[in-house]
Amino acid sequence: MLPQNLKYFFRGNSSFERLIASVVIATAIIWVFYFLALLFDLPTGHWWRYFALPGSWQIFIKQPWSLVTYAWIHTGLIGFFINLLLLYYLGNIFLTYEDEKKMMSLFAVGILTGAMAFLLSIKYLPFFYKDETNVYLTGISAGYMIWLAYLGRKYGDYSVTLRLMGDVKIKHIFLFFIVLDLLLLNTANSGGHIAHLASMLAGWLLAGKKRRIFSSEKKTGSSHHKIYDNLKTSSEKRLDKILDKINRSGFESLTAEEKEILYRESERNSRN
Repeated sequence: MLPQNLKYFFRGNSSFERLIASVVIATAIIWVFYFLALLFDLPTGHWWRYFALPGSWQIFIKQPWSLVTYAWIHTGLIGFFINLLLLYYLGNIFLTYEDEKKMMSLFAVGILTGAMAFLLSIKYLPFFYKDETNVYLTGISAGYMIWLAYLGRKYGDYSVTLRLMGDVKIKHIFLFFIVLDLLLLNTANSGGHIAHLASMLAGWLLAGKKRRIFSSEKKTGSSHHKIYDNLKTSSEKRLDKILDKINRSGFESLTAEEKEILYRESERNSRN
């Protein structure tokens, strides 16, 4: 039987699985071409730059697809493995509380936000790059940093178990990465740290966005009764779905929100 924290990774053709696989495949292709270029003295060893995000706006205009493709470019072995591990573990933590649709939409926002922050910093904060030439942004880290920030604000008081450290609150993990990026901001890879901070800011802001339950209700004398009936029906349907989910996959498959709904409902019934 698989450990609980691995259930999402082995559940079939999920978007999360395909994302991880695409990172591994893209990196393998880059390395194969690079070593072939070294072996046969071919001028194709740095072709990956056509997919990395360049710091030059003149080059970027010629390869606008790099606004997205840069995330799949990893040229360093250590950086690749660190990104892969954090992508996997933060992704699994995220899926404990939210669904995969939310995960992938935030991932896209994080990648684009990190890219735009990098390009704007090149233009308006050039002092961060005074010791760097031919700057390129690569790596998928902006895509998962937004997950961490989202969780840090929305579920920050929940704890996760880390090996050698025990239970650690999510908000403390989030704060650790913020401090780390700030401390490393004026060192090598300034663009990467700026992308991280921008992505985390986006995740923080999106986590605080409130849903509007009623967007346009007519102010009639009977509208309050209609709203109450609709809420009641919606609540009952949601509870039925939660109970069905428990029957199919067990209590641990519930999200934090679903567990909270079930808890409130049991409390209400016990009082009655």
